[in-house]
Amino acid sequence: MFQKIDSNTSRLLSLKLEAIKAERTEHLLIILALVSIGLLFTWWFNQVINRGLRTILEIFDDINSGNYKSRDVTSLQSKDEVGTVITRLVDLQAKLKENIDSLQKQMKESSRVKQALDVATTNVMIADNNFDIIYMNESAVEMMQAAEADIKQEINNFDSNNLLGGSIDRFHKNPAHQRKVLNELTSTYKSKISVGRRTFNIISTPILDKNGERLGSVVEWDDQTEKLAKDKETQHLAAENSRVKQALDSVTSSVMIANNDLEIVYLNNSLDIMLRNAEDDIKKGLNNFDINKLVGTCIDVFHKNPSHQRNILKDLNSAFESQLTLGDRTMRIIVNPVFSDSGERLGSVVEWADRTQELAIEQEIDSVVTAAVNGDLTKRIEEKIKRVFLVI
Repeated sequence: MFQKIDSNTSRLLSLKLEAIKAERTEHLLIILALVSIGLLFTWWFNQVINRGLRTILEIFDDINSGNYKSRDVTSLQSKDEVGTVITRLVDLQAKLKENIDSLQKQMKESSRVKQALDVATTNVMIADNNFDIIYMNESAVEMMQAAEADIKQEINNFDSNNLLGGSIDRFHKNPAHQRKVLNELTSTYKSKISVGRRTFNIISTPILDKNGERLGSVVEWDDQTEKLAKDKETQHLAAENSRVKQALDSVTSSVMIANNDLEIVYLNNSLDIMLRNAEDDIKKGLNNFDINKLVGTCIDVFHKNPSHQRNILKDLNSAFESQLTLGDRTMRIIVNPVFSDSGERLGSVVEWADRTQELAIEQEIDSVVTAAVNGDLTKRIEEKIKRVFLVI
């Protein structure tokens, strides 16, 4: 009986051991499967991560090398953090390309503007919001170089080659006032400044961006020194000419002035009166003669052979005297060339004298003398000629 119990117990223990072994084997297989799945997942995850990281690094390399072209990363744009980073980087790359393209366009436009300003004849200077000079075109540099010696009389340390980066305050006796004006500037502002012996007209215009933000000021310089000197000289000459004209208008001599083209530019009052009194007699020989239209007319109107007269006046360098017969009138003219201080021929001045009555008297006296020589003492000088003598 005991042997039978031992046999059953052994068999039960054996079955139990086999069951335990089977369970352990099952557990080991499950663990092995889980480890394999874990390793496979780790491999797959690493592959995805590494692939994404490589793409991220490639995008950074593209950006670093200046390549902003978008790449197709649709297959890599997963919904995890790596995919989000790649998506953001691709968007950033596209945005950078857009901004850089816009910036390059603006730079090209600015370059064209700068090149145009560089060769412009207007003297242009640009200052930033701190009133520091950041640009001067070639014309402005040349102007400052030409004016340097005169400006140094007031600004001892002025250096035309070292203006960029310096403040525009150096040009103003009251910089604070000038800064206030420019700070409040919303449109073009014109002013005039004197520095040393130089006088400048200045046109200042604010530079604003599309949002209205102040970027600086553009200043146009115009050196008026030479012009003002010429204007002063012109005014002086005009005053002198006015005095000469007033004097000529008042003299009893009959005076005409013609330019180098032989156009009449001036008649004094005495000549105007003389020609008006003689107009009817002159028209007998010159049908189109009109005293009211003489100024601006060529002196050829008085000559039957204008080319001969022109040749005489062209080479004239001293007084020339001649006699003209105009209808029933006989005129004596004295022509003198007019030269500038530098010797330039300006025209001619012509003095006129009506010799008609004088010649009539001479002829009358000659006829009385000739008659007396021939024994005829009855011939007498006419009464009207005697009256002329009494007037003389």
